[in-house]
Amino acid sequence: MAMMQKMAGAVPAEVAQAPVPAQVAAPVEGQAPKVANSKSGALYNKFKAEGASLRSQYSEDQKSVEGSKSDKIVFVGCLGDPAHPTTRRVGKEDVPTLRVVGYRFKALEDIAVPKANLKPSYTSWMDTEPAVEVPVKAGETFDLNVFETGVLISRPEFAGKFTGEGNTVYIGVKFSASREEPLPTLNKDEGSVKEVMLPVADMIPSETDPNASVPKIKAEFAEKFAIIYARVRADRKGTGSSSAVSKGETQANLAAAFAAYVSRKNA
Repeated sequence: MAMMQKMAGAVPAEVAQAPVPAQVAAPVEGQAPKVANSKSGALYNKFKAEGASLRSQYSEDQKSVEGSKSDKIVFVGCLGDPAHPTTRRVGKEDVPTLRVVGYRFKALEDIAVPKANLKPSYTSWMDTEPAVEVPVKAGETFDLNVFETGVLISRPEFAGKFTGEGNTVYIGVKFSASREEPLPTLNKDEGSVKEVMLPVADMIPSETDPNASVPKIKAEFAEKFAIIYARVRADRKGTGSSSAVSKGETQANLAAAFAAYVSRKNA
């Protein structure tokens, strides 16, 4: 909190995917930019510009805080929904993976992390209860949903990246052509964050259809993720992209803009 003050001045098988717009993420060095549609691309560029504007007004003390604790958080892997298998591209092949619902991290020092569970009536990953902070001890692992991850990584002391134990991940942001809400993601320099995927549920035989399987939430994930299997959701789609800039600057700009977004959301 002092750091923040300094910077501030079982279920049916047909359960459908919660609306997750297509990616409009900041590419890292060596990655080609993706093709944007006009609206989502404009939303992304506006968001990034807001972050750059905010950072241009930082004092020397604020600048000294930026990224100062990035090495204190270790990215462990993604948390996936086995009811929604998908693929990721590796070379010329499509490799099976799962829809990402959150991420696992390890703290290298004592830290307070955000807790903002999805609302029972949620319509997107950003539709959460107000965020509160919970303590995590050094050496402990902790799980965050998509929104919580954005809140944490956008704090000034992380400035859009976690680098603990040499495993670096960066913030990205997705926009939808039908929704102006920013959705945080994680990216890597090389490879994919989805290389380590931890399912939040087991697929078990359906009691009503012997040819079908249904997800059963694992106990360790029940509080945070059981809600995703409780209601049928409509799927939304969109496309988008961004332009490559100097390494780290885009992520810091996105982090500043996302932190400002969270502040407005909680006002």
